[in-house]
Amino acid sequence: MPPSEPSRVDRIKVGIKAHKQQIDALFEAMRRNQDLNTQILATIERLSVVVLGSGTHTKRTDELIEPLAASEERHEHLSDNLSHQRQQMLSQQQDWEKREREIEERHQEWAVWRQEMDQAKRKNDERFNILLAEIRLMNRRWQQGDT
Repeated sequence: MPPSEPSRVDRIKVGIKAHKQQIDALFEAMRRNQDLNTQILATIERLSVVVLGSGTHTKRTDELIEPLAASEERHEHLSDNLSHQRQQMLSQQQDWEKREREIEERHQEWAVWRQEMDQAKRKNDERFNILLAEIRLMNRRWQQGDT
């Protein structure tokens, strides 16, 4: 893989980060919606106190409060779902970070092992060269008649 291309882990991390930002934005929008719902409910309650004398007005305020209460319940349900998704994403991100650390540890172990193998090869090459030089020397002596 060319160095200019991000690794699979990096692409997944970017995806997780983008998804997390989307969830955070949804949480913020839901919080603002919740604040607005709370303000509307407070206003309706104040209005219902003012117009308590008339049964028709009270009925209208009840008709307004019921959908807002249902909306608030849906909001809580969505908020719980988003919290659960956020926890799952954080858990997934922690898993990826753990795997990344394990991969890094394996790379370090591999580098140490490779270094040890290179040192052993150099020692073997040195021994081989020494033995080869001794064999050549003995061969020259044998050819010259020295034993």
